[in-house]
Amino acid sequence: MNPVQKRKSSSPNDWEAKRKRSVQNSDSDYDSGVESQTYHTQSIREPESRVLSTSQQLSCSQRIVSKSRAGTIEKVFMRNFMCHDSLEVDLNKNVNFIIGRNGSGKSAILTAVVVALGGKANSTNRATSVKELIKIGENTGTIEVVLSNQGQRPYKPDLYGKHIIISRTISLSGSAGYKVKSSRGEIISTKREEVDKIVTAFMIQVDNPICILNQDTSRNFLNSSDPKDKFKLFMRATTLDEVKRLYHCTSESSDRARSTIKFRDEALEDTKNEMQELETQVNKLRKLKNVKKKLTTLQNELYWVIAINCEKELNTTEKAITDTKDLLEEQNRKLSSISNEIVNLEGEKR
Repeated sequence: MNPVQKRKSSSPNDWEAKRKRSVQNSDSDYDSGVESQTYHTQSIREPESRVLSTSQQLSCSQRIVSKSRAGTIEKVFMRNFMCHDSLEVDLNKNVNFIIGRNGSGKSAILTAVVVALGGKANSTNRATSVKELIKIGENTGTIEVVLSNQGQRPYKPDLYGKHIIISRTISLSGSAGYKVKSSRGEIISTKREEVDKIVTAFMIQVDNPICILNQDTSRNFLNSSDPKDKFKLFMRATTLDEVKRLYHCTSESSDRARSTIKFRDEALEDTKNEMQELETQVNKLRKLKNVKKKLTTLQNELYWVIAINCEKELNTTEKAITDTKDLLEEQNRKLSSISNEIVNLEGEKR
């Protein structure tokens, strides 16, 4: 009997025994305190034609995986976060399995990713405020997530380079600060808006239960028989709840805009009426100004007419005076002549 036939003749009990041995080997690794992210590939001997087909599929799958997309999480670092003093987790671009005992801090890694990428504390089902995620006895905690920025659709590669480092520091006072760094370690931004832009560009939805499914959400979904709860999860998973919220916000904004437009239209109509009244008054003032100007012109003309008439009268009077003087001189000459004749006659008479 050839090996292939032996493999085909294996019973379900043999498979179960192998599975148990694999689990035992894994448990022995964890008992030694080792947390790992590994891939275990078991090859099964099959006919040559099927082996060739499987190899071709694997090669095709590897080519697809090799074309990694920007936004892949490469590393997560935590300091004084939840149960960890200091922990650094390196991740590969494929599927990562993080395993360990209960309470060893596996979920803390997922929580750190959510919080670092701008998620709310209550969305992690671990705390209602980010300050509650700080390790007990410490005043501050730090989370750092390294994202790949190479491959398909990188975010500002000329500015950030091959990696984007998002660091978030939280304190007991409730304050939280972001630092967005380039692959060279330069701080590019300290604003939450830049983190939101990066997450949106990479289409990372930290509040989506399908993208990041925590234990409580999974447990509630599996244990719930209420269709309403399942529908709520469906709405969150498809982001239809966010679309609905945005639709309501947009509708309210639209209603407010319509009310504002209506109010402005009424105010515009009143302003137009007031403007027409003002234009009427302006026209009246312009006419009055023209009348005043014409009155001034007529007054000036009147003054000139009076002056001309006075000048004419003056000329006439001056001429009359001149004529009177001439007449008076002539009469004086005649009187002088008569006086001389009288004197002569009196002399002759003597």
